Amino acid sequence: MGLIAPLRILSAGSTVRGVRALQAALEARLNCPLEIETDHGHNIIMRMGMGMGLGEPPADAVLLPRDMIDALIFAGRLAPRVVDLGEVATSAVVWAGGAAPDVSSMDALREALVRASRVLLTTAPSGKHMGHAIEALGIAREVAPKIQRFDKSSQINEWLSSESDMGAIGFGPTTEIVGVEGVTHAGLIAREAQMVLPYAAAITTYVAGDPAAQQFLDFLQTDEACAAFAQTGVRF
Repeated sequence: MGLIAPLRILSAGSTVRGVRALQAALEARLNCPLEIETDHGHNIIMRMGMGMGLGEPPADAVLLPRDMIDALIFAGRLAPRVVDLGEVATSAVVWAGGAAPDVSSMDALREALVRASRVLLTTAPSGKHMGHAIEALGIAREVAPKIQRFDKSSQINEWLSSESDMGAIGFGPTTEIVGVEGVTHAGLIAREAQMVLPYAAAITTYVAGDPAAQQFLDFLQTDEACAAFAQTGVRF
């Protein structure tokens, strides 16, 4: 079959800024427009019809944590060719006008959480992981009244930017923090508390035979693409 333009890309939040930065270059290379959408990884899994294997999927290519890519390949929704994009670690974020606390060691992270006026977490996997990390630090009871939950990391950034709370600290994927206006990247959290996820890209079985879809994966392996993702915080 031939691909029906535009090339539809569905990306998790952690990789969407990287692929959007490449949009103009990709459209020139593929000679077709790109339609880029973002959603939670678990929502993308459901939208792709996990386990159903029937009907046209809602995207031609997806960017997701590697384990989700593998699950969709196993379910027959994605073609077996996979391009690894790198790893995304967890970082702290504060209002752009506030001082960035040290979160690089477990002791420093504990102190930053105890001293914070608010602790901003998501309902996504990174936020759930931070909840477990807070428990492991032995400060769950002390921190619990200060926790405020958001659906997405971008909403944490928006809250920090609008509220200008100098004592608040948020946590999320590094790629959703680095270079975002109105907030300051406070650094990677302590290695012992980290959640590092490998991300990858793949195309659906529906467009596996289309040259443009294959060229999309080819381009993601170029130095230009690697640099664009690295600028958002994706690490190889």
